Amino acid sequence: MQLRAFAGATLAIVVASSAIGATLEINATANNGSRFIEHVQDAFWELGQTRASSRVPFPDGAFNYASLPNYVPQGGGGTAFPNKQNFQDLGAIEYDSSTGAVTGLTFNFSPHVAPGRFTFYQAIASASPYATSFGAFSGSVTLNGAAAPTINLTSEIKFTIESAVDDALVYTGVFNVVNNVFTLAVDDTAFSPLYQLYAGNGNIRYEWAVTGTLAAAAPAPPAGDFNLDGLVDGADFLAWQRNPSVGSLDDWKANYGAGASSASAATPVPEPAAMLLIATALISIRPLRISRDTQPRSRS
Repeated sequence: MQLRAFAGATLAIVVASSAIGATLEINATANNGSRFIEHVQDAFWELGQTRASSRVPFPDGAFNYASLPNYVPQGGGGTAFPNKQNFQDLGAIEYDSSTGAVTGLTFNFSPHVAPGRFTFYQAIASASPYATSFGAFSGSVTLNGAAAPTINLTSEIKFTIESAVDDALVYTGVFNVVNNVFTLAVDDTAFSPLYQLYAGNGNIRYEWAVTGTLAAAAPAPPAGDFNLDGLVDGADFLAWQRNPSVGSLDDWKANYGAGASSASAATPVPEPAAMLLIATALISIRPLRISRDTQPRSRS
């Protein structure tokens, strides 16, 4: 499968927010095999395959695409990955904290991978960065207590670049995440009337293959999560009973059931009122047991 390159890209999904919405800020680390290919210039750039260049201080290439899998220098080099593997502040994932279902994505690859200057429009000041939209998508965020959450996601993705001197160029691909490992794969050809005048062929093909790992910090515990395990449940009431200074019982009652992942949300849990009744019964029974155990025993 060949992959296609897209320059500066902003991924954005706008979906009706959940009544129990939550957001994860996403960073990412790209693998050394991440590759950007520009068929128009028969050139590609790849993380982990650099060479000296008089043009740029930290190049990723360029190399001749026709020479793959060998790395034969082409042109004066270039930097397709300005931040190398470090994709900090990639974007955010919105999800329903009660079900784990992903409800929105806002990513921006443009500061990290394949800047717009590596497109046919590199000399056209009016060219815009690639705008990103999504087709059908599905996914889930699974909370793991105080540990980092697990993300799974699959989505159609489309990149569009518009210019005052040409028609819009549209490229399509896929963005998948399996247990926090992501794959961004695009391989498509768009038709450019301007390039047809320039080279007699209006087809501009790009490939972009980027793989790596997403990273998201564990979300802040919800109010009422007294034992800091990411869930507001009966264990938190027991923690409060042992030490009421850990927080407000009103928070526990208001947020009971919050923080459940998509896997645990289907498990029935008792209502806060039922938990209070059980706890009250336990409190009333405990001193009676102590009193009976401490009574002197009569001798026969």
